[in-house]
Amino acid sequence: MLKRILLLAIATLFAAPAAYGQTDPCDTNLDGTVDVFESDQCNPPAETLDDWLSGPDAADLNGDGFVDGADYDLFFGFGPEQTLEEWLAGPEAHDANGDGFIDGADYDL
Repeated sequence: MLKRILLLAIATLFAAPAAYGQTDPCDTNLDGTVDVFESDQCNPPAETLDDWLSGPDAADLNGDGFVDGADYDLFFGFGPEQTLEEWLAGPEAHDANGDGFIDGADYDL
């Protein structure tokens, strides 16, 4: 009887991830879902910021008038959830850098 219980426990331990659909090596906490943190750790950007800036994909994705690290973050899915326009129209917009203007430079901070 003890042998049967031990075999069942071992089988359950090793079969549980497969039984719950756990097949993704990026799911480091084994919860069955690859969240943003796990994805970032597992799949870092394929190119550095400098490589991206000098490549054909570089563009002003956040509409602040500059092609920079904020656009790189957006391109690779690391950016904020709000666009510049949404941020400017919302209650969070403020003069973060103290230059007297509320603009894309503040949004990037």
